[in-house]
Parts: sequence; structure tokens; C-alpha cells
Amino acid sequence: MALEPVDGATVAGVALPGVAPDKRLLVQTSLHDASVPNLASFDHARSLGLPRLSSSVTAPWGFASTVTTSDTGAFVIVDEHPASLPPETNEVFHFDTVAHDNPRRRTALQAQMQAFWATGTAADTCTGACDCTAGHCGPLRTATHGGT
Repeated sequence: MALEPVDGATVAGVALPGVAPDKRLLVQTSLHDASVPNLASFDHARSLGLPRLSSSVTAPWGFASTVTTSDTGAFVIVDEHPASLPPETNEVFHFDTVAHDNPRRRTALQAQMQAFWATGTAADTCTGACDCTAGHCGPLRTATHGGT
């Protein structure tokens, strides 16, 4: 870890000078993301000690229990069911999928972020498990210049 000072897992759970000790994080990740591997997302959330929201579509190792709300931050896993899946082997691939960009354009997940920023509480906002193609994450908002 000393060789990679910019990796989030390097400083997870470490008090940093000038950073509020009660910093809260909401981490949203999507299954089969070709840009940010799930292994990295799961490890990062575990390293931070984040509880998994009950609307998550899967329970990776280390996230046995769930919560519906959390005042200390949370981790949620959604599924966009991309047509192409990242390779299971350790190889470079040259494509991206909807799994990376679509979740932050979903109305229910945007509402989750907005409520978290306003109140500091992370809560389930999907209508059931966050299976986005089943409609549980809300419709996609079209991208506009300068944001979602």
C-alpha cells in the first residue's frame, strides 16, 4: 500500500490531517462495471467499513448484514444488466458498458444522493432490490451539459 498513495483503500479508515473525523460516504457501484471493477469497489467499501444497504442486488463477501438507513455512510450495489460483461480473467479490455454511467442517471439513485447530501443519511430509494432494468432504480434522465 505504501507504493500507491492515491488508491482509496490506502487511506480507508485512516484519520487525515485537515479532514473532518466524521466524514460520511455513500458509495454506489454497479455489477459488471467495465470501468471500475467490482472487486475494487467491494474492497474499497469493506475497507471503509460501510454497511450495505438492503436494496443492494448482491451480498459480496464481508457484507453479510444490511441496513435500510445509515447515518455513518453506506454502500449500495445496483444492476444495469449490461449486454457485454467484463472478462473474468486479468486482462485489458477495450470497451465500456452502461453499468458505469447509467446508475448516476437513474432518478431513484439521484434522489438517494440528493437526500444523502442534504441530511447525511443514506437510505434505500429503489423500489425493491436495485435491479435497474426491472425499473426499480427509476427511469434514466437524459444527460445534459454540465451534469446529470
